[in-house]
Amino acid sequence: MIHTLSDWWGTSGGLLITIQEKIKWADSMSELDKKHKKENVEMLEEAKNALSLKVNTTLLFLV
Repeated sequence: MIHTLSDWWGTSGGLLITIQEKIKWADSMSELDKKHKKENVEMLEEAKNALSLKVNTTLLFLV
């Protein structure tokens, strides 16, 4: 019985470590995803501003 419980304890400890590693990995992937989303939003805003500037400049020449 002690041997069985000892094996179970060892397996549980290994499983806990694996779960903690997966949580760390998921957290880092989440942070990376947030960073990419922020970069994409910034690039989109820059593109919108550049396009708006071009449109406004073109309209000034047409008027």
